[in-house]
Amino acid sequence: MCFHAVGAHDSYSNVGLGFWMSKTFGFARPNVYDRLVHFLFGLIFGYIFHDLLRRYSSFRSVWWYVLPVEFIISYSAIYEIIEAATAWSLPPEQYDPFVGLQGDIWDGYRDMSCAGIGAVISILILLVIAWKKNMLLDRVSNFMKIER
Repeated sequence: MCFHAVGAHDSYSNVGLGFWMSKTFGFARPNVYDRLVHFLFGLIFGYIFHDLLRRYSSFRSVWWYVLPVEFIISYSAIYEIIEAATAWSLPPEQYDPFVGLQGDIWDGYRDMSCAGIGAVISILILLVIAWKKNMLLDRVSNFMKIER
């Protein structure tokens, strides 16, 4: 939420961290702060949504890993549609600064992709942890068995 607060205060395309990241890592876009925030949204909320499903839903466990990614991508798409609709109501000279395109006509798609990639990484980490945990539990249960 701190990243969103900084972006909302300074405008996402004017945050100093984004300029530094673009210069340091050689990105073509002048300021990548917007993409960083979308990626972190997917990464963090993918885990949160997985945890909510695991604790409070009656779905089979496979859905605990599929639905968070679907939710993040859907939510990102809805946000980009609302952002575009709001920007269309503005005069043409205020459209680009509001949306923060920075000359990229594919900005909305790339923002959604960043959120989706963050969610996929979050879910993959959770899958690896669950897999390792099951392997460890199998080893411990096999170790504890006493042969007679």
